[in-house]
Amino acid sequence: MFEFYFQSGEFVENGGSFLVDWFIELSGAAAGAGIAVYYAFRQYRRQIADQERERIVQEREIYLNKVKYFSYLVDGSIKFGEGLVDSIKSLASRLAKDIYTIPEIELSSWDDLVRAVELTDREIHYHAYLNLVSDEDIVQVFTDLDLLNRTRLIYVQLHENKYKEDNVRKVIVSKSVKSATLFIKDLKPSKDIEQSFINKLLLFQQNQSDYSLKYGRNYENLSKKYFSPIGQIIYSHHKGFPPALLSELYLHVVEGAVEIENIKTENDKLRMELIQLAPKIEIIINRIRQNSNSMREAIVRVSNE
Repeated sequence: MFEFYFQSGEFVENGGSFLVDWFIELSGAAAGAGIAVYYAFRQYRRQIADQERERIVQEREIYLNKVKYFSYLVDGSIKFGEGLVDSIKSLASRLAKDIYTIPEIELSSWDDLVRAVELTDREIHYHAYLNLVSDEDIVQVFTDLDLLNRTRLIYVQLHENKYKEDNVRKVIVSKSVKSATLFIKDLKPSKDIEQSFINKLLLFQQNQSDYSLKYGRNYENLSKKYFSPIGQIIYSHHKGFPPALLSELYLHVVEGAVEIENIKTENDKLRMELIQLAPKIEIIINRIRQNSNSMREAIVRVSNE
């Protein structure tokens, strides 16, 4: 029996040695597999981190490009604003020299301003800017661009309306001159209108037959040297109460003189509005320029990071 256990012991010992070896080999294989898994996991995490860094870099580049483009539009808007101020000051100056003439206006392209105001997705550019810079200067830029664009629309519309109104008044003046001229030419003596009075009007008319060449578009002279003298002749000859037959002539004279005065009054109002408008636009432009400088500095700083 002893031999049996001994033999059994040998058997167990021999079998145990085999199991131990097998366990060691298995443990080594498992350890190797674990190390391989560990390094694979590290590689995976590294790849994920690299991809995330690449995504952040690409996203930052997209943000930066959007802010650069918006900054380009802002610069173009500032140039337009400066040209707008020059146009307004020029128009006011030309009206001061000739209050009876509203000239055409010249404006540089406002495409950049319109794109910045109407075509740009502001929310995207707002978040792009905040992603790069931790201030909200861009909000003030948006506000001032809106103001500048509205001022542009107001100025263009104001000029267009005043230009049309001015031309309508001048058409009335021209018709008044022609009507008065034809009336005097066709005037015949009657119980209330003496030939001497008609002769006086005809003599004046003859002396002023080239008034269109003399005065041209000089409406001040047209009022002083044409309408006013006719009115004075009528008034003095009939002691302030022209007969009914002359009421039509008197109406043409008064209408022409009044419209000339209206041209002067309304155009001077326009001149004063322009004088007050120019400095307000300059304030807006200076504010846009200041904030756009901050934006440009931020772009340079982020680009160099």
